[in-house]
Amino acid sequence: MTKISKEEILALLQSTENYRVERTISTANMDKFCEAICAFSNDLPDSRRKGYLLIGAYDNGQLSGLKVDDALLKKISAIRSDGNILPLPVMTVERLEFPEGDLLVAEVSPSLLPPVRYRGRVFVRIGPRRDIASEAEERILTERRMAYMATFDATPCLGATLDDLNLDYIKKQYLPAVVAPDILAEDSRDIKEQLSSIRLYDRTHDCPTYAAIILFGKNPRYYLPGAYIQYVRFAGNVIGGEVLNEKRFHGPLFQMLPALESFVSDAIVTQRPVSVSLFREKTVINYPNNALRELLMNACMHRDYQSNMPIRLYQFDDHIEIMNAGGLYGEARPENFPTVNDYRNPVVAEAMKEMKYVNMFNQGVRRVQDMLRENGNKKAEFDVSKLTAFMVTVLSNLDDTEDVPQGVPQYVPQYVPQERLNVDNQRNKGNQGVPQDDTEGVPQDVPQGVPQDGTQGGIQDGTQESFSVDIQGNKEFRNVAQGDVQNDTQGGFKDDTEGGIQDDTQGSHMLDIKEYNGDKNDTQGILKGKTLDFWIEKQIKINPKITTEELAVLSERSIITIKRHISNLAHIKYVGSGYSGHWEVRDKR
Repeated sequence: MTKISKEEILALLQSTENYRVERTISTANMDKFCEAICAFSNDLPDSRRKGYLLIGAYDNGQLSGLKVDDALLKKISAIRSDGNILPLPVMTVERLEFPEGDLLVAEVSPSLLPPVRYRGRVFVRIGPRRDIASEAEERILTERRMAYMATFDATPCLGATLDDLNLDYIKKQYLPAVVAPDILAEDSRDIKEQLSSIRLYDRTHDCPTYAAIILFGKNPRYYLPGAYIQYVRFAGNVIGGEVLNEKRFHGPLFQMLPALESFVSDAIVTQRPVSVSLFREKTVINYPNNALRELLMNACMHRDYQSNMPIRLYQFDDHIEIMNAGGLYGEARPENFPTVNDYRNPVVAEAMKEMKYVNMFNQGVRRVQDMLRENGNKKAEFDVSKLTAFMVTVLSNLDDTEDVPQGVPQYVPQYVPQERLNVDNQRNKGNQGVPQDDTEGVPQDVPQGVPQDGTQGGIQDGTQESFSVDIQGNKEFRNVAQGDVQNDTQGGFKDDTEGGIQDDTQGSHMLDIKEYNGDKNDTQGILKGKTLDFWIEKQIKINPKITTEELAVLSERSIITIKRHISNLAHIKYVGSGYSGHWEVRDKR
């Protein structure tokens, strides 16, 4: 606010009293002072010039010889905040000393939020006199208030200058994108006028707007501390997990948005091949890149830049959370979201549209949900219940909680009937120990018997494989020879001197999971330590086409656990893909 000089005050004293000046010699008529300040604040002629209340001067401009003390200064200054004038006026109070006496000057700026009222009444100046506004005059002031209510991004960033902007980019890249080339070629105005025409510069306060700082500022965080994006990768699915990675994106949007796009594509979005049939694979992507891009662009466009809270991009094992300061704005409300939208930062939104980051068609949420559905993800969850923040949660299409080893077949049967695992054997309940893993609690009842007379692996009926997976999807198993699984009465299992698994010399030892699960106290023959690896190797030797799910069902372990153990067995490799492939156990070196 520019301080008025003594010479300007003397000129006002000698001028004919008009709508900008009111003189008085009274020091006690507070109503008169308040009404004058209220009228100057309303600025009915819309001159946008300051008004002056001069205490200590006659109507003819002569000084009264008043001595202004601190008590009078405090009394007049208190008018600003005593609550009788609303909205609060913008004013300064000053004492000027002259040989003829002192003069108290109250300088009042036009309000940006008219109409201003003193004790419920709207006062205006009509030429040199002060009066209560008519209904028509009040309507004029109300309409002006609507015109003055600029959004935050269009307000002046006081203290900033052109030196705070990347003018080279604005002149060479942005202006040619938003202004027709022929018009720009004929535009001889200076850069301030050009920026003012697209609401990036405030001529009244001679400074850039906040939109210019957000979009093209050299250091936006100097004026807007929360203008950055915080990325954190947590282990697990809650914020309390270990921080695996952290990164901040800051700077003007024209530089930050391309960097953010690259990071999302390279560091967050992952893909891997997955078998879908015997001979085909498909690529599975955890998050569709364009969906995350759309959500992050919306966060940058709609966030509340007055808040010190950054945009939060938090990644967990199975989901991503994006949160920005500022809840639903304007016409957008929980009951009509996402059908109705509004713009908290229309200048920023328009610039992002011109830079091809958004389209402003109110289709973002629908497009995100469509892209997630096409990629196999669940719908994004939008939390619009928070008054001061907006959050969206996107669930991953992959299980990232385990490091699945490469080379382990991913396509396995979705269901293994219990009939396949049960073989009629009532004579043995204990001699075939269950592999143990001291750290994971492997069940103790999975038998390890190995038939000796079969060439196809698994349980034999003596002539051909007694069961096989029905790949056609019938979820049943076929016995080629008999239709039922038969006991081998010719001696059953023999000693396995290499692996240390012994039979009980009683004959046939076929697998019966139910029977073994029923006898928890039988610990004879149980192997200790890392015997799950040995057990897996033995099963693969018996049946090179066994699947990881079959191994998981037999051992009562998760598929992930089986795959992790296989990944540690470097001498075991899967050759081929799907059911067409098979395991190979190579010599240990």
